[in-house]
Amino acid sequence: MGYTEEVRREGGVIYRIANEEHGEAVTRLLSASFLHEPMGRALGATVEDWARFVSYFNHECMTNGLSVIAVPEQEPGSLAGALISRDFKKPFPPGFPDELPRFAPSIDALVSLDSQYEALRPGLNVDFAPTKPLRGVRKLAA
Repeated sequence: MGYTEEVRREGGVIYRIANEEHGEAVTRLLSASFLHEPMGRALGATVEDWARFVSYFNHECMTNGLSVIAVPEQEPGSLAGALISRDFKKPFPPGFPDELPRFAPSIDALVSLDSQYEALRPGLNVDFAPTKPLRGVRKLAA
């Protein structure tokens, strides 16, 4: 795991700003995590489906300085968790969500929530909108 800016150290875990080098590991971790969340189970999505979903946002989230990885101090080459964020006012990446029909109900719900939020906060623009984080963790051995 490459070294990037450390933002916090607590409880045997180092939190660092994510970069492109972390992209594949973050995709694997998030895909496996989403598979077990209630919405992931309800969608019936596979780990491959989730990997494809995450891959649409990976480059942006690994280069925008808003995403964070958690690395165990005792296993600096592994990933304990990740939180990827993007400006929700930015347009979706090409092909998203059309190429992921399984996710349409969830995406439609999130777009609806975004619209309701924007109605309460007029004037939100790209680079000034709150980020929408996606996070995943793995259990560390005690």
